[in-house]
Amino acid sequence: EDARAAERALEAMESNRRQVQVQLKLELSGSAGSARQEWDLRLSEWAREVASFRGELESAREEHGRSALRLDRGHGAEGGLDAASRAGRNNASQSTEMLERSSRQLEEAARQALETEEVSRGVMEDLSTQRDVISNVRKNMRTIGSELSSARQSLSRMLQRAQQNRLVTLVICAVLGLGLTVWALCFLGLPMH
Repeated sequence: EDARAAERALEAMESNRRQVQVQLKLELSGSAGSARQEWDLRLSEWAREVASFRGELESAREEHGRSALRLDRGHGAEGGLDAASRAGRNNASQSTEMLERSSRQLEEAARQALETEEVSRGVMEDLSTQRDVISNVRKNMRTIGSELSSARQSLSRMLQRAQQNRLVTLVICAVLGLGLTVWALCFLGLPMH
């Protein structure tokens, strides 16, 4: 009973550690290196504690198995095993089976934890790649925005110059027209009044 309760508590602790680790990696993916390193150290300490607890649980299981196997070897009147000894052997065999089932369950849980960790690592890498893509798109949009601004400024300068050239051309045409009119009047001998 105690071993099962300890095993459930240990599995819950390991599950919480993995969930917190995934959440922290997601939240710290864009943070400074020192904060990230600090949390990585805390998570690795937590993982070591869980491994230590797991080792203690395994030691307790082995000790329980050993103590269950130390049975009385009394003989009955006919040289056979007495009822208490048979019951002890049955208990030992049940304990061994239960221990093997628990070990298989722990191995399965560890395998699932590793698979989940691999999946979460893949998701984190995908998210990191997508963040980089979004950052590059933002940079490109800023570049395009600045190029559009400079193009607008160039177009407005060109329009101003075109208007200035048109005005200068109109003034030159007016002066030329006035000069031709004066010349024609002088040439034809007409009065200029």
